[in-house]
Amino acid sequence: MKRCAWCFGVLLLVLLSGCNRAAILQMIAPKEDEAVAQYYIGLLFAGDFGPIERDIDPTLQGSGMHGALLQAAHLLPGGEPESVKLVGFKTFRGNDLYQTDLTYEYQFSEKWLLINLATQKKGNVFTIIGLRVTPIPDSLERLNRFTLYGKRPLQYLFLVWAAATPLFIFYCLILCIRDNVRDNPLKRRWLWILFILFGCCELSLNWTTGQFAFTPTAVQLFGLSGFAAPYGPWIFKMGFPLGALIYLLRRRRMESSPPPAEDGANSQPPEF
Repeated sequence: MKRCAWCFGVLLLVLLSGCNRAAILQMIAPKEDEAVAQYYIGLLFAGDFGPIERDIDPTLQGSGMHGALLQAAHLLPGGEPESVKLVGFKTFRGNDLYQTDLTYEYQFSEKWLLINLATQKKGNVFTIIGLRVTPIPDSLERLNRFTLYGKRPLQYLFLVWAAATPLFIFYCLILCIRDNVRDNPLKRRWLWILFILFGCCELSLNWTTGQFAFTPTAVQLFGLSGFAAPYGPWIFKMGFPLGALIYLLRRRRMESSPPPAEDGANSQPPEF
């Protein structure tokens, strides 16, 4: 049991350490799309709205477009940014359609901004389908980092339960594997192993916001998973160890039940 706990602790540390986020995004974001985004964002910083308004998608054009661009430009401070990071990238390809969505994080001396640009190419027609400037209180890396400080009691309870769930599943799994083959026939034992391995239902938690979500039809291998998109919040998902719990209760019930009446010298123990 101690060995399992140690292995799980190492696995959790690796999971939380993650990979280099900036490197991941740089690998998946095409340079051409980045160049287009930087061109239009540069126009916004320069206050040159003409090319932007010309390329705005017709579905978004209206009398208030120029005012919206003025409001977005008003959020931009003067001077050069201290750093610029690509923190979000999405793409979609369809029949004669290509859409991109890029988000950059700009750091200034006293301000952090997210600038998002979404573009579309339909046939030979290129348009801008989204441009947004959003102030944020700090860098996304700090806002979405994994920390135990300042969280709600329910989040701490979820974390303890989530850590205990795979340990409980491992414990029941080892019991099932080590059970005497005569008492637990191999064919049925494999069914128990599969039942034990998965947690049913799914309770997920956004660690940054503390928001919970429940999916009754989902299953989780070993009852736990966690992931974070580059610069995004950690999402932990936990399944209820129903198979492990049923196996353990059934096993203990059979251990505590009185032995069957002997019929001759060779009596056999009850099977699962």
